[in-house]
Amino acid sequence: QQQQQQHQQQHTHSHGHGHEHGHGHSQQRAMTDEERDEQEHFMRVSHAFLFYHAHSFQRAMRAMNTFNEMNEEDRALIPHYADRMAKFNKAIETNTKLTQLIVESVSGTMFLKQFKMPAERPTEFNMDKVYTTIKQFHRDWAAEGTNERQMCYQPIIDTIERLSGDAKKSSLSVLIPGAGLGRLMWEFAHRGYTSQGNEWSTFMLFGANFALNSGRGANHTSVYPFAHGFTNNTKLEDQMKCVSITDVDVSDIPKGTNFSMAAGNFMDVYKKPEWDFIASSFFIDATRNVIRTLRKMYEILKPGGHLVNLGPLLYHFSDSPEGGVELCLDEVLDVMRRIGFEIVEEQQMRSCPYNDNPSSMMHVLYDCCLIVARKPMEASADSTTNKDDLVKKKDA
Repeated sequence: QQQQQQHQQQHTHSHGHGHEHGHGHSQQRAMTDEERDEQEHFMRVSHAFLFYHAHSFQRAMRAMNTFNEMNEEDRALIPHYADRMAKFNKAIETNTKLTQLIVESVSGTMFLKQFKMPAERPTEFNMDKVYTTIKQFHRDWAAEGTNERQMCYQPIIDTIERLSGDAKKSSLSVLIPGAGLGRLMWEFAHRGYTSQGNEWSTFMLFGANFALNSGRGANHTSVYPFAHGFTNNTKLEDQMKCVSITDVDVSDIPKGTNFSMAAGNFMDVYKKPEWDFIASSFFIDATRNVIRTLRKMYEILKPGGHLVNLGPLLYHFSDSPEGGVELCLDEVLDVMRRIGFEIVEEQQMRSCPYNDNPSSMMHVLYDCCLIVARKPMEASADSTTNKDDLVKKKDA
């Protein structure tokens, strides 16, 4: 679906599927297979969000059943356990309101009233995506996630602002692939840049739509982002921490700012060299083929444009049956040069968390290198080295 809202700024959601949805036709055309598949996927995602309450309540029941199966002597050692689970149930109820608001923001209240739960349960994969989306609100839209944003987003923002010099920001375009819940794209729009996020995950798109289009001002919704983290907690409060979202009024961007989200596969949505900057945060390793991704980035940058990348090389497809292309950092930099990029900066490693609970007993930190790469002014759209040449030069 294509949405457009006019606040004080232009804020659109567009898709890269090559079709438009319109009204006013005398005859309703038949739905294509692609559109039908898209609609079915939309319904599965909606179902997963709306199933959150039942799925989480089942988790609570398993915990209580385990407690009740213990002998009386052991139960007596943790007399507060029932109160603990009551707090968990409160967190579930609060998060359920959020998941319902997310679906409502995409589909409308009538959809919620008419929606009938399918007979089959959502897959555990889809439910995991719901939990990840809830947790991601802490990183992107809670005041408590400020430190993580400072570590992961601010270096990219500072670099692009420095490279922008005295240019009028509204004349500069920034693309944010893998935009997630949309905070980084909002930060650029807030500063006056033409800003567009791109996201493939429908779960993230649903969440971003709620965060960016709810029109509710700041701190309008409560969420327990770590409620489902039952391990590595020092205190119960670490798991049952409630935060408010969004920590800013998302309408606080300059009037007339071009601000949008494009849904779809990054490799398919973008074709032309029309971007001054690509702000890549934890993205290139989330694609199946990092070489194709870097080549696409080079292709769609304007001559003289910059890629600013900060993130690890986790390679999400490394263990998938289809496999992926896994390169070390030195190889990535070498490939970038062979494609045609000029490596302008390669800053020292900096520690970056991802979706971290600051109060947890366990933390995952990535040592990330901030890479600034420039497409030469004399470059043309079709000047990238072809794949075979890259392989030959690598072998040589």
